[in-house]
Amino acid sequence: MGTRLAKVLPDIVSANQSAFIKGRDIVDNNLICQDLALGFPRKLINWVMECVTSPWLTLSLNGANFGYFQDDLLLFSRGDKNSVIVILRAFATFSVASGLKMNCDKSEIYSNGMCEEEVSYILSISGFKEGQIPFRIFIIPVTVLDRIERICRNYLWEGLDQYHKAPPVAWDNVCKDKKHGGLGIINCRKWNVAMIGKYVKDLLIAGFNNGVWQSGQGIYSVSSGYQWLQGVQHKVPWVPLIWNRYNVPKHSIIGWLAIHKRLMTKDRLLRFGVISDAKCDMCLDQHEDHQHLLYECAFSVQCWTSLQDWVGIKLPRSGILEWRLKWWCRSLMRKQMVLSAILGLVYHVWYAHNIYRLEQRLPRPSVLIAMVKEDIQARRNSM
Repeated sequence: MGTRLAKVLPDIVSANQSAFIKGRDIVDNNLICQDLALGFPRKLINWVMECVTSPWLTLSLNGANFGYFQDDLLLFSRGDKNSVIVILRAFATFSVASGLKMNCDKSEIYSNGMCEEEVSYILSISGFKEGQIPFRIFIIPVTVLDRIERICRNYLWEGLDQYHKAPPVAWDNVCKDKKHGGLGIINCRKWNVAMIGKYVKDLLIAGFNNGVWQSGQGIYSVSSGYQWLQGVQHKVPWVPLIWNRYNVPKHSIIGWLAIHKRLMTKDRLLRFGVISDAKCDMCLDQHEDHQHLLYECAFSVQCWTSLQDWVGIKLPRSGILEWRLKWWCRSLMRKQMVLSAILGLVYHVWYAHNIYRLEQRLPRPSVLIAMVKEDIQARRNSM
């Protein structure tokens, strides 16, 4: 029955009904409204303003002018207040329905009978917070995208809405998939384009060949469009270590920063001009870079030896973050627990170095191993 109705529905349903009709899309009307609301031609604005700012009108029928008329009841200061209010209400209704915000002071309209400035619209930030403006309908202005991205970036690195330092990792790298070395955070700029890709093919023209999408099975989808916009990416070998399900989340983040060599080690602080000496605080011999701090410092070596004794597996003394555990094991859980222990120790070694730098106190390696055990147990119990 539904198949038979589908053949006749386009003929009996109004052309402005875009939902549930084959060949039409539910967002078509939204796009038309967007085009009509954003950037009215100056000539049209002048016509509208002329109508609402003058109580005079002329009646013309078939080219014959029947003279000028004036309705004294509608006179209001510089124009027809009621007409202005009607138009204002229409704009307000459209604003609520679409999430668009009018840049015009209502008090000025009501007091003067008109809006002195050109009526214009901008996308409202509050519209995004309230979910009024879906990414699949509008090309979002760069200023709005900048603010959304800034809020996400600040929260990621600081947990607050303000962050005044240079981010440790470029945002484009943060937005890569986890399997490609990123954190898997959506890049809202590219996602916005991908969501409306089939309506703005000029932005994705390189991905089409004679109208056929070159990714996937030839049919455009948001996910395939987003991946295409991300560009060519390569899988990284350390995903099982960093994103192991038994890892404590903060351990994964510190491990992820370490593998990208973005922890604030003393060699980086020296390069930024923050300090004048990059010698390790503990051994006072070698420069403190990622390799030395995590694996080669005497304290770190003691910690890895203690971990090795606990897990019963010989661990390499360098490049542990890039090492994929290949030893044969019947239990997947045990393998994941060992990986979690490795990353947990990376976190606690980094934490211990910072405590020593700030407070001149250093926990014993056995204490760090006990903390790793406690973290893993708590993580396992929470799952």
